[in-house]
Amino acid sequence: LQVRKPSELTLALDVARDASVPPGLPVDPDLIARAEELQPVVQAEFVLREPRLLKRAALREAVIHARKVAGVEREILAEAEEVLKVMECEKALKMAIEAAARDTSQIEAALVEAEACGANQALITRGRERVTYLRAILAVRAAEESQD
Repeated sequence: LQVRKPSELTLALDVARDASVPPGLPVDPDLIARAEELQPVVQAEFVLREPRLLKRAALREAVIHARKVAGVEREILAEAEEVLKVMECEKALKMAIEAAARDTSQIEAALVEAEACGANQALITRGRERVTYLRAILAVRAAEESQD
């Protein structure tokens, strides 16, 4: 079976099961059974074929589901897992940038992780700029405190 869209497979199964199929043209029951077995695989793979189009939470759910479905192509699942890893690194970096006010170590740790997983370069640059900015502010505060 060369079906990539779940809707195509569902339609084919509906037609094959249709009682109005002339008796001289019966569909092989083994073929129907095989198509029914493939249905969860086709559905899982379809969702994962364009992982960058999904939001992080939806992709995480799709990956978790696909891991449970036997027969999902390993390459498709691996690519989706990699995209999910990058999305999660980016989310962690965004959260660190937003949360860090007095300490740059959170951002620096998230930057290392984001760079290692191939996160969005603009986001990494924003993180580096935030670290530089915070260091400057902390240096000014330290200088002011030492004068008091």
